[in-house]
Amino acid sequence: MIAAPPLRTFADLQAKLGGVPAHRILLHPTPGTATETDLLNHLDGDDKRLVELVDGTLVEKTMGAKEALMAGHIYGVMFAFIYPRKLGLLFPADGPFRMNFGNVRIPDLSYVPKSRLPGLKLPADKICRQVPSLVVEVISDSNTKKEIAMKLEEYFALGVELAWVVEQQKDWVRVHTSPKDFTTLTSDETLSGGSALPGFEMSLRDLFHSDDLN
Repeated sequence: MIAAPPLRTFADLQAKLGGVPAHRILLHPTPGTATETDLLNHLDGDDKRLVELVDGTLVEKTMGAKEALMAGHIYGVMFAFIYPRKLGLLFPADGPFRMNFGNVRIPDLSYVPKSRLPGLKLPADKICRQVPSLVVEVISDSNTKKEIAMKLEEYFALGVELAWVVEQQKDWVRVHTSPKDFTTLTSDETLSGGSALPGFEMSLRDLFHSDDLN
């Protein structure tokens, strides 16, 4: 295997992290040296921040009001379907999951079915080792295409079956069955859970107008 070239500039670091804006890259601990403990110190500590661990660097997750509202709408509809049927566990946007090769990602929503829960309970680990069958990413202004592509690669390599990428500025959802295989649904269509969450459906018109109180 050919070793990756050393990082010589901050621009090299940004490129390695998917081109994320500089203000989301934490410099303490020094990029490349951060650990899961450092991540948990931010998630649980006084200086609470939602951060992901990417190649030994802490990268902050950001979400605007509109994106938070849409993520909350999806959570509410999914919760109402999943929990009465006791299908599994649904995590909001602060549940960390361990990826392959040491990264820790925090999807905006994650669903872990009972079939992936040993003993039908979540282990006590602060970073979840169980593999979601379905994850959701709601695109924010500071997300880049490369960053989302990197996340999708990691999710499906882990064993995720389905990923919804919500592009609220364009009123569409990309439904991924692999990092590169997807269909695009518009606000006139219905989102379904497929084999990852059989029987689930949600109106995208309701989703994209979740801030409309008329």
